[in-house]
Amino acid sequence: MQRFAWFPPIILVFGLIALPPAQAQEFRSTISGQVLDAQSAAVPAASVTAKNADTGATFNTKSGDAGQFTLPLVPPGTYTIAAEAPGFKQYTREQLAVTANQRLSIDIVLEVGSATDSVTVSSAAPLLET
Repeated sequence: MQRFAWFPPIILVFGLIALPPAQAQEFRSTISGQVLDAQSAAVPAASVTAKNADTGATFNTKSGDAGQFTLPLVPPGTYTIAAEAPGFKQYTREQLAVTANQRLSIDIVLEVGSATDSVTVSSAAPLLET
């Protein structure tokens, strides 16, 4: 019987190795989309900012060559989304509700004008959730 004294600990070790790893739940969300002009052409290098209305935390990015942008790891809350680019009016969308583990897609349409002009979107348009 002494010969197999090591057997139960070895089974325990191999049993623990075989368990799948525990996966943490992600609560943060992603806001992504495209920055376009009035003719649906991409606006590259536009500055896109999401500001949490409750905490004041801000998340910034720039749109890519095709106008695409992504703001990853955004905590749940109510946000104001702003976008601006040279030669366009500033875009602002208020009261954007972001829930836990959500993927929001927002297309931002910039209007031609000076940077001192702004367009504010306050109605809640339906979001594309993927």
